[in-house]
Amino acid sequence: MKTNPGDVGARLAGAVWIPPVVLAAAMVGWQAARPQLWRDEFATWSAATRSPSALDRLTEHIDGVLEPYYRFLHVWIGIFGDSVVALRWPSMLAAAATAGLVGVLGAVVGTPRAGLLAGLVYAVLPSTIRYGQEARPYALAELAAVAATLLLFLALRRRRWYLWAGYAVTLALLGTLHLVMLLVLAGHLVAVLDDVRTTRSWRSLLPPGAAVLGAVAVLVPLMLRGYTQTGAQLGSSHRTSLYLLAELPVGVCYGVVAAAALLVAAVAGALLNGRTGRVFGLMTLAPIAALAVLALFVPVFNHRYVIFVAPLACVLAGLGVARLRLPAGREGMLYGLGALLLLLLITLPEQDTARRSHEEFSAPLIDYRGAARVIAVGRQPGDAIVYQRGGWQFADIAMEYYLRRNAPADVLAATTRIAAGGFWTPEEPAPDAALARVDRVWAVLPDGSASGPGPRFDRVRAALARSFREAGRWRLSGITVLLFLRGRA
Repeated sequence: MKTNPGDVGARLAGAVWIPPVVLAAAMVGWQAARPQLWRDEFATWSAATRSPSALDRLTEHIDGVLEPYYRFLHVWIGIFGDSVVALRWPSMLAAAATAGLVGVLGAVVGTPRAGLLAGLVYAVLPSTIRYGQEARPYALAELAAVAATLLLFLALRRRRWYLWAGYAVTLALLGTLHLVMLLVLAGHLVAVLDDVRTTRSWRSLLPPGAAVLGAVAVLVPLMLRGYTQTGAQLGSSHRTSLYLLAELPVGVCYGVVAAAALLVAAVAGALLNGRTGRVFGLMTLAPIAALAVLALFVPVFNHRYVIFVAPLACVLAGLGVARLRLPAGREGMLYGLGALLLLLLITLPEQDTARRSHEEFSAPLIDYRGAARVIAVGRQPGDAIVYQRGGWQFADIAMEYYLRRNAPADVLAATTRIAAGGFWTPEEPAPDAALARVDRVWAVLPDGSASGPGPRFDRVRAALARSFREAGRWRLSGITVLLFLRGRA
């Protein structure tokens, strides 16, 4: 994979990054507010809107590894507000920037045409839309992972200390955004060992080794905190299984059609580009293998944690398509744009899915916004509200987000979740006594498992049945709203 440093400079001076940035910005900007905030985004809002001391209490128990992101978003909200689009703007900007870096990376590894194609393919992937329209750190971490990969290639070719320093800083930034995404280092090891093979000197290991050690040293406190919170932090992750491995491409690309198209093009890129294709192909597969091995011991298997392999696969796809003997000039450009348009068209249903709901892949929408609208229309002064808090749905945080000061009083809350230092509100042990103070009670019951740190809803349901009658029921997608009035039917 030897490249002349002058050639690298020439490729960086090109404008291969501009079309991917523009296209990705358009893709993630279109209908950015359409997908409702989902449970993880409500957790983001709840954490990022707390005071610094309250956030400290929270991260002592859960999400300690996400504290840097929450603190960044706290400042962001203070400037831009906490609307749905404002919360998602950092991820949207990161997705557009990642598309540009994918273009540059493809140009450095291959040719400007390969880079341009790689960046454009990444821009239209459903997963780019999905994570680019989410108020979570995934898109930002993906940007850092691609930036670190680009800096590694530049450093291996130019051998400049400032490039290695930039590589170390970018790795540290990646770790502060998402520790598990440091699995990208498994791919980087492939590139470094290939460089050792080329230079025939083990001394080539020293600069990248020093950069990685420096980044890890900075991240040790965050790693230790994450290790102590493993049980609370990884509720939606699993250990490695053959089913999860088979499903991984679909999860990473956020669609079967997108995964199949990208996989075919990436394999072509790996096979048609000699040593460069083989090495970059191994770089793309190595993080997946590392995740599979790690998840045999720790339940961290989640496709979201390796979404950075999608842009790497896009580089392979660009290398593969660029090898086709397309006509030169305008005619060749039209062929390329036609292929891109075809990819865009065949993935439209999956793009629409990404914009419709942010629930787990293929899971039904939980219509928190619709539930809040029902309560807003029917609410009266003095109303109370109770929640089925078991699990990770965070219906109470959702109602507080949408209803703000108009949310009915949470009559069962023994204290606030902020005071408790968590995402779950501690409840009064005797629901009958708490409900005796009110005559109208709203109940919000999201679908799904009742597992999780929250209390069970059975006692509350029994207390309501003893003293109240059901006066209204609204069934929405993934959630039910009930209205109870005092008195037996």
